[in-house]
Amino acid sequence: MFMEFEKGTKPFSPLEQLMGVFPAASGNFLPPTWRALMTDPDSSIIDFYPDDFAIDLNGKKYAWQGVALLPFVDERRLRASLEKVYPDLTSEEVRRNSLGSDVVFVSKSHPLCDFIQELYRSESHEGTQIPPELCHGTQGILYLDQEPILPDEPVESPVPMLRDIPSSRAVGIKFKDPQYEEGHVFKAVILPGAKIPSKVLKPGDWEKSSSGPWRPQLGFNPNRHQVHLDQSAFRALGHGGGQYSSAPPPSSYHQGNYRPPLRDHPPPFQPLCIDGVPLTLRPQHGAQGWERAIQAQGSAYQQNLQRGRGGPGNYQQHPPPRRDDRGPHEGYSSARNYGLPPPARRYNWS
Repeated sequence: MFMEFEKGTKPFSPLEQLMGVFPAASGNFLPPTWRALMTDPDSSIIDFYPDDFAIDLNGKKYAWQGVALLPFVDERRLRASLEKVYPDLTSEEVRRNSLGSDVVFVSKSHPLCDFIQELYRSESHEGTQIPPELCHGTQGILYLDQEPILPDEPVESPVPMLRDIPSSRAVGIKFKDPQYEEGHVFKAVILPGAKIPSKVLKPGDWEKSSSGPWRPQLGFNPNRHQVHLDQSAFRALGHGGGQYSSAPPPSSYHQGNYRPPLRDHPPPFQPLCIDGVPLTLRPQHGAQGWERAIQAQGSAYQQNLQRGRGGPGNYQQHPPPRRDDRGPHEGYSSARNYGLPPPARRYNWS
């Protein structure tokens, strides 16, 4: 495992970070001279910004939610090219491109609020240690902010479309982490005298609230249900077309595929097709039960056609009764003493 890290390194500035992750199509968020480094064919770093690149969706649904797979950026080449365009930044762009300090905000009811307000009244320009007893043992150095947020004072909105806050209920001040000597090692151990809080949540609490074990969420739709057929569905399909079923196979009813059976020859069995490919030829897992059910239904249908023509089962199918005005009804049996239907008449309304 890699265990060595270079010391004394600094992160990219905000504009440098955008140059390292943006494609050329997003150059409108950068100053004009910086944008030219992405599109100018004579740029020394034009190979960092190809026009054609892959998008890793990573389970997402739309392309804008994916990650652009751009080439890795050479830090030395990038900074050497940016040195030529740094003088083109305005004073506002220089301020936005700098690494600012951390800011701490506390409400009027916090014990540290009065201490911070006293620092603003005294106009102390030197760093002041935070009293640990006022903020649960937090340590650090406080510096006055040039544009502070003070209690009961209006706050001007930095965004033109948003309204100003008429009265603030918090106070803000710059914060700097405690400073340690070079080479100081922070040991990953529990400090002496530390009080470990009691456990509140247990593994069983999650299963009770979510009705099952924890599962990661993929994409932006956590309630998406996948449709599939289990073994009981395959058994139901197998029992639906039994030995004495007279229903033709499902493939016979597909649009453009139905042909009436011939008088002396049963129709050939056609397998169920999906997207023009027979289901028996589709190499998908778990389809054996479906194939057996379709084949069993097709064979039963062909056997019943043979029985209807005097086959081995000697089952004779009678033609459906006809209802017309050409004589007595053929379907009535004299053994049951049913009366004959009345002759058909035509009413003369004249």
